[in-house]
Amino acid sequence: MFLSFKLKNWRCFRDEQNFTMEASREDNLSETLTKINKFRINLLPVTAIYGGNASGKSSFIKAIRFLQHLVTKEKDLKTVSLSPLSFQLDPENSEEPSSFELALFLNNNIYIYSVVLNKFEILKEELSLQNTSSTKTIFKRDKKLVTVGKFLEKKLNKQKLEAIQTLLGNGQTALSMVQKFDETHCKLVYDWFVNHLQVITPDSRRTYASEDETVTSQFILTCSELLKKLGTGVEGIRPFLYTDPLPGAVEQLMNEVPEENVLIYTCPDIGCLVLKKENGKTIANKLFTTHLDKNGNEICFSFSEESEGTIRLLDIIPIFAMLEDSDAKKLFLVDEIERSLHPKLLKHLLARYQNYCNPDNLNQLIFTTHNVELLDKDYLRRDEIWFCDKAIDGSSELYSLSAFKDVRIDTNLKTNYMDGVWGGVPYLAGSGGKNQLPTATNFHTEANYFWTQNSETYYLGDATYRMGY
Repeated sequence: MFLSFKLKNWRCFRDEQNFTMEASREDNLSETLTKINKFRINLLPVTAIYGGNASGKSSFIKAIRFLQHLVTKEKDLKTVSLSPLSFQLDPENSEEPSSFELALFLNNNIYIYSVVLNKFEILKEELSLQNTSSTKTIFKRDKKLVTVGKFLEKKLNKQKLEAIQTLLGNGQTALSMVQKFDETHCKLVYDWFVNHLQVITPDSRRTYASEDETVTSQFILTCSELLKKLGTGVEGIRPFLYTDPLPGAVEQLMNEVPEENVLIYTCPDIGCLVLKKENGKTIANKLFTTHLDKNGNEICFSFSEESEGTIRLLDIIPIFAMLEDSDAKKLFLVDEIERSLHPKLLKHLLARYQNYCNPDNLNQLIFTTHNVELLDKDYLRRDEIWFCDKAIDGSSELYSLSAFKDVRIDTNLKTNYMDGVWGGVPYLAGSGGKNQLPTATNFHTEANYFWTQNSETYYLGDATYRMGY
């Protein structure tokens, strides 16, 4: 499970940001939390990130996707990126490296994986194991020098380490190579990036993998049920054997799928394919929606023939179907989750997911949104609501609603957010009203922050961030 993510000097995030899925002591919706008794913490099943356009929400999602690609790519790249990674609007930061730190709860242990890099090379990399009382290094990397802790001393002798260092590219993670020699720790973390992290952006093609064919059958049943219930006119979903040549991208994906595993692939050109490899051969079925004509006869439609709203539902429903499977252990990050969806539909899907959230369900969902209808204590806890705000100098900041100490359980979250009380909304120059661009600046005393606007003062509590206006 996903615990936390830190990033610094990445794109619009100049200063260090600390995003966490660790629950606060709030009692609301406590039955949905996953309890980690060993470390005496509870983890959130869902988090919504709000913010104005160009505030940095998508950049946060892209940061995790970037780290995933960095870890899982097999190519020995000479550089990390063709474009700058750091914050470019401050000369002091533009040439400084970017950094990421990810904390995961896997197999009853907490793993901390960190990377420091620039566009040319990975400068530092480390994987450590955190116990209840100490943190132990599994491996460290300083440029191309890789050293290991006691966990790997017997598995990686001097000759193997030298071979890894010789083959290690400037843009290649040591984790991707060391995991081939260590199935206990490194393989576990690497496998999370490959099989348990799913990042969905508006421009990405959807792929969902499963080891169990019955999960795919359940997926089709769940999609059919929800599409019918949500009033789309769709009566069900039917699979038909697909005999046309598969696109090269699909063939490449299937080369990475183990025998007997199932892959669900969707794209605008083809629609939705369910693929399985048997005896080295790919078997593909294409899914069609079914409608009833005026005589009650079933008519099949390709996914591409459906409305934009239904197509978007067909993108989103598989996510919620898999989130209901407690054995999936997935983290879904979805950018612009409400795109082409009516607010009530998304509210229904979130409520349905919350019904499946319990200590035994190890799935999580993080999404960016503008849907204010979800700002409701019956759907989201205060620590499940985050804001992304852009300062006047162009830098973005990420912070939780729970950082504001004066937010009571009966606070009207929707009204306060739309009034700009907590930031995370567009500030329009010369528009007038509460959401006009503030002219005053922040001031603080000791660790307590305040925000003044239009002669009104808002207390921000003992937050570790500044609003930046």
